[in-house]
Amino acid sequence: AALIPVGFIMFVIAYSNEKKYSKEYIIFPLLLAWGAVAFYTGFGRVLDVSNLSKFILRPWGWFNNDIIGYDYYLVWFLVLFTSGLYILYKVYQQSTNEYIKKQSFWFLLSFSIPLILGLFTDGLLPALNVYVLPPLGSVFGTLAVYLTFYGLKKYSFFQITPELFSDNVLDTMSEAVIVTDKDFKIESINNEAKRILALNQGDYKNHHLTDFFNATVWQKITNIINNTEQQVTIGDIKLANQDNHLIPVRVRATELYENNNFLAFVFVIGDITDITRSYNNLKQLEEQLRYEKENVEHIVELRTKQLKTAQEQLLEDDLMKSEFIALASHHLRTPITVIDGYSEMLQTLELNETQKKYFEGLNNGITRLKRLIEELLFISNLESGKKLPFQHYSIAELIAPTVESIKQLTTEKKLNFIITGDYADILIDTDKKSFEMVISNLLDNAVKYTASGVIELNINSVDKKLLHLEIKDSGRGIPKIELNTIFTKFHRGRGEMESEYQGVGLSLFMTKLIIETYGGNISVNSVEGTGTEFKISLPLKQY
Repeated sequence: AALIPVGFIMFVIAYSNEKKYSKEYIIFPLLLAWGAVAFYTGFGRVLDVSNLSKFILRPWGWFNNDIIGYDYYLVWFLVLFTSGLYILYKVYQQSTNEYIKKQSFWFLLSFSIPLILGLFTDGLLPALNVYVLPPLGSVFGTLAVYLTFYGLKKYSFFQITPELFSDNVLDTMSEAVIVTDKDFKIESINNEAKRILALNQGDYKNHHLTDFFNATVWQKITNIINNTEQQVTIGDIKLANQDNHLIPVRVRATELYENNNFLAFVFVIGDITDITRSYNNLKQLEEQLRYEKENVEHIVELRTKQLKTAQEQLLEDDLMKSEFIALASHHLRTPITVIDGYSEMLQTLELNETQKKYFEGLNNGITRLKRLIEELLFISNLESGKKLPFQHYSIAELIAPTVESIKQLTTEKKLNFIITGDYADILIDTDKKSFEMVISNLLDNAVKYTASGVIELNINSVDKKLLHLEIKDSGRGIPKIELNTIFTKFHRGRGEMESEYQGVGLSLFMTKLIIETYGGNISVNSVEGTGTEFKISLPLKQY
């Protein structure tokens, strides 16, 4: 019995979550020890079972001996029980949660009534030597059980419910939660709402939510409530709190109903001061970017006009250059033909070694000049849109003369020349002269820039729709910086390569021009010091 008040006060401390009363739980072992002492000193010799005939019915039960230490036990009981009831009373008085208040009230009722009645029957009457009342402990216990059962049923004693924890949950939210009646009078708020509104505990019940917004802003909130305005520009809604500070907020609202009966408005208000600041900074940045964009667009427009003018001038210059080349080439053909004729006449004369040497140099110069004139005229015709005379050829027939010529050159330089691929049955519509020029240019370059190793020509087709040619060599390769310019007109290798090899830089330009005229494409892959690979793809007709 002495442990009952110990268990009671431990329950009350746990229920109220007031650890300050427990002194970090150090008081519990002391309470248990005191309870044991009170029990043994108060009731250690209460019952004498060896003399049952002397049992007397008293309000607290059947006894046959005086109660030793009863007065101390009574004090012990009263101190702990009244302490627990005091804690419950503080919970009831201080709680802002109506559910907790009602629950703590029923706890007080269910514990205080048996205590008061018990003190009367088991304390006051025995002190006055009145033993006429029957034991009422069971009656009071039944009453306490009934009250507790009622609280269990109606207020969910000892159960975890949303109502019990609503205050704690709402107070952890980073947004303000405000509950109002239909006239927008504030009924409940959480801690964040107190901060935003700058209200103290209890002050909010004297305010309406409309007190914190001007008419224009409140109209926007009304539109939100009525679902007529879903999106509001950031910074449009500002709340004026009790300290007269304007706070930009975002407001969401909902109506609560139960059985079609209106209960309350619930407003969730978020402080968006940082967001508004960032939004304003973003708007300033957008304005600055707009200005910069307009400025850049003006500059781009100006530069575009300049570039267009320069491009037109370049095209005009290029056209004049092409016309000049065509005209010059055409007029050079006649004197070159005359020089070539005199050269052939000189071959009939007997010449000494020195004269033969000069004669050989003259022939080589005439040959290069004739080839340059032919290339310039050919390029001029292609650039002017002149169509090539396409005819029906087999690939084997087209490459045969060039292959024989290359075999002689590779034999002289002791290079390994390989032809791979299945091309015996491949047919193509092309201009024989230009096609041979493409193969000859690429293979000649491969031989020219390869000192030792292998030159490979691979020919194949894909589904008889595309012709693929690959020319690989193990030569000196092309510097990476030149890969994007090797197909331009009059391009020549830089540095040592430019001085070592003769040429005007037209072969690759002409090769690319011919392939694009065919509707094909050409690409190059090269690593300096390792070798070069050209890939050509040409469309084939179905036969």
